Amino acid sequence: MAARNRWLPHARKRHAVPADLSPAQPGTTLCGVDLVVPAPPLPAVHRYWPTCVPCDEAWRRMEGIPTHAERVAARATGTTP
Repeated sequence: MAARNRWLPHARKRHAVPADLSPAQPGTTLCGVDLVVPAPPLPAVHRYWPTCVPCDEAWRRMEGIPTHAERVAARATGTTP
């Protein structure tokens, strides 16, 4: 299955955007921020920027992966997320 989203640097964070966006194309991150997709190559330092938490949570829900909050709650109650 092809990836539905990819991660891009924007506003000092890594945001998730639809995978089909092309360079210079406007789009919206999973957290609702409007941006224009940067043209490659992107500087390597961007991969070390922190991940946008709302994008990460939205991406995890789309992929069926428990969010950080769900994992913490599961550990606290002794259940599996």
